[in-house]
Amino acid sequence: MMNKKGFTLSEVMITIGVLGVLAALLVPAVVNNAPDNSKIMFKKAYYNIERITEDLINDNVNYPADEDCGGPPLNNMVCGFSNFADGPAPAGTNKFCFLMADKLNTVAADCTTAMINSDMNDWNFSTTDGIRWKMAIKPALDEFEVTNTVAEQFGTTIILDVNGDRRPNCGTGDFVDACAGADVGRNDQFEIGVRYDGKLQIEPDDAVGIDILQNPTDNAKEQ
Repeated sequence: MMNKKGFTLSEVMITIGVLGVLAALLVPAVVNNAPDNSKIMFKKAYYNIERITEDLINDNVNYPADEDCGGPPLNNMVCGFSNFADGPAPAGTNKFCFLMADKLNTVAADCTTAMINSDMNDWNFSTTDGIRWKMAIKPALDEFEVTNTVAEQFGTTIILDVNGDRRPNCGTGDFVDACAGADVGRNDQFEIGVRYDGKLQIEPDDAVGIDILQNPTDNAKEQ
């Protein structure tokens, strides 16, 4: 009968040592090359806002043409925003929020706080991908306002928190806390203005958000 020979203790220790060295080399490389989830989710949300806003501008039921509701000769969105009482349902200062939530996969949507001059304290809804949303009629982005007074009053500011209530919960803008210390450059909250004509603009001082949108194929984490 042949004797079965196993590994010696020294062989096992050498193998464990080699595996440890390989792990020390490979794990940091894998972690550093993992995609930045905040970048991915922000781009996803931004493109969804673009798509939905374009659909609403061309929706003659919820946002009828100017001549159909006595609005100024600007654009369907102005007429829709200003046509609170007499327009087709939904109507009111939370109309855009309601329609946005209706076109997204939302959890516990509540647009009752999406009001003119809202202090933006309450999140209106979350989407099933974990993003939190809140919005108010009237854009707060000063650089985004135009000279027409009607257009200045009828727009929307959307606040996104792309990873829900997880840290760092900060960003750049009037309605979010500024990132500080180790959180600088790790924005997970973003302000987006939606103008009466459907044009979108991120907070002009938000260097992180602007860089993400200018580099759509770059999802790498910042070193």
